[in-house]
Amino acid sequence: MHFLENVARKKATSSSGDKNFPSSFAIYGNTDASTYQVCIDTVPSNPNWWRVDLNDTVLIREVTIYFRLDYRPRRNGIQVYVTNSTDTPSCDNCYNVTGESDGSGVADVTRAPCSGTGRYILLYPTVNNTDDSLPLLDFCEVEVDVYSLGAFGSDSDNYCNCDTGTTSPVSQWNLYVRMSWQQLQHQ
Repeated sequence: MHFLENVARKKATSSSGDKNFPSSFAIYGNTDASTYQVCIDTVPSNPNWWRVDLNDTVLIREVTIYFRLDYRPRRNGIQVYVTNSTDTPSCDNCYNVTGESDGSGVADVTRAPCSGTGRYILLYPTVNNTDDSLPLLDFCEVEVDVYSLGAFGSDSDNYCNCDTGTTSPVSQWNLYVRMSWQQLQHQ
């Protein structure tokens, strides 16, 4: 059992430009990637980006991207950033989605272990993945999993039922480290 929570659901999104479907489609909770009509695509441009505002600085565990099943070439070359700024990009890259130029080698559901704290998740293509010689983004859903309050252990599979009153990401992180350390000492 993992005590993770998707904090991206129905949060505000933005992009470098929506082509056919709005950037908000990627946080509606629809992971059925069998049709492009529930996915987002951006207008080919350089730079090109998609961002979700989590409304607060949170301790992030993992970012999961659900790619379209019917068109793979636009999967390759996407960088995932955790940031506290709306600049594009203005932070450390936490994961690179890499595969072949035709999209092979990139899983339909890609889990990016992006541990860190931030308010925004930014996806940014680094390769030309269109016929227009400009990159674009094309995916169906993005989930941002955070550590739930009281979760600890290497996979957040332990939960403390203590009443700590800690709600900030720093306090959650301190609780996680303290309880993980105690768990190691008792082994």
